Amino acid sequence: MYRSLRWLGVCIALSLAACASQPPIGQADLLAFLKSGETMRGEVNAKLGSPDAEYARGRILTFWLAADEAGYYRRTPACGSGERFSLVLVFDKDDLLLRHSLVIVCGR
Repeated sequence: MYRSLRWLGVCIALSLAACASQPPIGQADLLAFLKSGETMRGEVNAKLGSPDAEYARGRILTFWLAADEAGYYRRTPACGSGERFSLVLVFDKDDLLLRHSLVIVCGR
């Protein structure tokens, strides 16, 4: 049990350190490549990295995002305040993007 608590402490410390470091700068075109019926899952992974969550056996991916004056950027759910978004992507069985949506989770 001690190891589990110690590991949890390390994870929390790393998360807080990431939040306290230089804030990311948004990119106006971060999501411009997303096109339903055209974008493949591999392209999403290459541009956005690993998803924050997967559902329906990996057919639905979600990514935590935030925005600043410059555009959107990836973030962890615990960092900072202000507007936060969840990007939801739905893929078909061949890993082709069927639809996508940007959902406001906090803010406005």
